[in-house]
Amino acid sequence: EDIPKFLNSPQTPLFNKSHLLYGLNLAKKAIRDADQVVIVEGYLDVIALHQNGYANSVSPMGTALNEDQLRYLKKYTRRIVLALDADAAGEKATLRGVEVARQALDRETELVFDPRGLLKHEARLQADVRVTTLPPGLDPDDVVLKDRQEWQRVLNSAKPIVVHVMEALAAGQDLEDAKVKSSIASQVIPLIEDVPSAVERDTYRQQLARLLKVDERSLLGSQKVRERTRRSRPGSKEEGQITDRQQVVITV
Repeated sequence: EDIPKFLNSPQTPLFNKSHLLYGLNLAKKAIRDADQVVIVEGYLDVIALHQNGYANSVSPMGTALNEDQLRYLKKYTRRIVLALDADAAGEKATLRGVEVARQALDRETELVFDPRGLLKHEARLQADVRVTTLPPGLDPDDVVLKDRQEWQRVLNSAKPIVVHVMEALAAGQDLEDAKVKSSIASQVIPLIEDVPSAVERDTYRQQLARLLKVDERSLLGSQKVRERTRRSRPGSKEEGQITDRQQVVITV
């Protein structure tokens, strides 16, 4: 009974799945016209969206989204929206790595959401990558076939990667619990630090502080503690070295 829904042919020099995007040959003009591309997970989602007037939609070929694919898309637009289903956008998928997916390329059947990888791609490509979440239990084809305008509302709700992650991690959590706040902060702050723009970093810190109802200075303090801990770990290059924050007292 273990029959896949879709079965790609093996990887060959002529068919490199990780370098292709399904539907791009038909979507190029629409992407340019809308100055936006929407990446969904399934081939049938792409077909349904094209049939209902959203021809700026493409899909990975059953592999993790990577920078090569984003570079192709950048030829047509710098505005990229990832339309993820509710499960894939949740906490379980949030911290999965692209490298894990690449190691299992032939078995991977879903779009892998790796926020740190996407932030690096976004910075290198100078693109605007946003994430939107579908209503629970619905795929893009379900949404657009039920109500074409609802799909546009889904796209309009797309948020920056860091904002999406912090809200996904906070969903359903007891934000009055100090340990929950600490756990969310420990996962989001490293993402914020990966953002190259100082203005955006400050904005995201403010948003996280409001979400967790904590003083923004406490978020900055926890980041400094992590940096000191990382430097003092055994095997660290800086272990045993004197940093500019340390003082040396010599008694004679």
